[in-house]
Amino acid sequence: MPAARTATSPGYLALLSPKLRATSFTSIMAVFIGSLDTLIIGAALPTISQRLHGAELYAIALGAYLVASLIGMPLFGAMTDQSGPWRAFLVAGSIFAAGALLGGVAPSMPVLVIARATQGFGAGGLFAVGYGAIGRQLPAPLQPHGFGLLSATWGASSILGPAVGAAFIATIGWRWVFWFNLPVMVIILPAARAAYSGVRAAPRSVATTNVRGPVMLGLMAAAALVTLNSRGIWTLPLVLLTAIAAILFTWEERTSDRPVVAALRRPASLGAGAVIASCLTGTAMVSVQAYLPLFLQAGRGAPVIVAGGILATGSVVWTAGSMVSARLIAHGTRWLLAAGHVSFAIGCSSLIGAIALHLPLAYFYLGYMVAGLGIGLVTPSLFTIGLRDAARGSEGSATAAVQALRALGGGLGAGIAGLAFRLSVPQQLFDLLSDADPAAAIRGQGLVGFMDTALVACWLASLVAIALSAFVVLRLPGIRSQAPTVGMAL
Repeated sequence: MPAARTATSPGYLALLSPKLRATSFTSIMAVFIGSLDTLIIGAALPTISQRLHGAELYAIALGAYLVASLIGMPLFGAMTDQSGPWRAFLVAGSIFAAGALLGGVAPSMPVLVIARATQGFGAGGLFAVGYGAIGRQLPAPLQPHGFGLLSATWGASSILGPAVGAAFIATIGWRWVFWFNLPVMVIILPAARAAYSGVRAAPRSVATTNVRGPVMLGLMAAAALVTLNSRGIWTLPLVLLTAIAAILFTWEERTSDRPVVAALRRPASLGAGAVIASCLTGTAMVSVQAYLPLFLQAGRGAPVIVAGGILATGSVVWTAGSMVSARLIAHGTRWLLAAGHVSFAIGCSSLIGAIALHLPLAYFYLGYMVAGLGIGLVTPSLFTIGLRDAARGSEGSATAAVQALRALGGGLGAGIAGLAFRLSVPQQLFDLLSDADPAAAIRGQGLVGFMDTALVACWLASLVAIALSAFVVLRLPGIRSQAPTVGMAL
């Protein structure tokens, strides 16, 4: 009996067999390094923007990685099918490494934004190759285990990212936030060659990947991010560019045989609600965390390790919430969605209260943890709803749509937070953020209140986003009675 169980339900150790270990290791490391760099910048960016005298580009630097990865994923997915995973990995890894190298030597904030966008584009390729290899090169019984490990990899990187970024800032310097990627890529390269070099491209008969739709979506997100953080004569052209990108994306979605977000063709469906809520929750979470490290360091004078610690702690609770939600989801999604939205709203409101009442830093930790718990409870349910509503054979597209809209929401969240911050503080405060001791300079000029107002504005925008998400998803037809029929590894 044990032998039969092993044959039908192989465990995670099977991924380490001689034939599969290179593929498993490379895919995990490709996803790990790309996801780690998604969050490593959070605790480090206040110091980087201070050293490069570029606080006005803070939000764009934060969101550039997300929107660029949104463009990179479909392009490198298509390249993997057409040229094989080894060539796609080499190109994506080279672009990622070039972005890391450029970020480490960046002499100014505009160059750093370009470096982050370059890294994000390459990271999108690493994601595409890593996930694609699990789906193409692992036997069917082992694929759930492979995807489960990739999900765990995201959880681990979300915890380590802020801590690693803070540690580099506190010890060897901010440039190593970028340069540490270079030796890691060198370590991965031999395993990647062993795993991917002999794998052929997909047959010509495979359906063409929809590349234009995701590219249009990414360009729309990029234009919106820059528009929300622009001023002067560039604002109107950027608004027009965003509108044109939105029109082109909408047209592509209406006419394509393989739309990026097929569920939106049925606006009142469960799937449409899931992707819209995913976008809104992504906006809400990034709006909460975008300027929190800057506020703690420049507004409260906290050391960088405290800013990294609050993000890392929130990620731990977020991951724990996802694990709990995945276990309880068999009892229905509506109550988990309601609990998650309420938890996030309470956490965000607690952060606002902590500023209003001038409470100690421990209360900011608590508020951010409660907000992170809310997102952790919501996320698995949104994926489950998207899967439940998907037609048979389109499950992969349904989950990809939820991921794409969450990335879009993250980019928009960075832009909205940047707009709220820019409208709340005087130009003088931006100048003081480049001071050798910005916290002392801001206190000396009596401008701490403006920092408080700016963070409250960001968090009020986040509350609006989470309220809209709750309104959309909790009113969907069938959400009250249906129970999930698909299990998920999170």
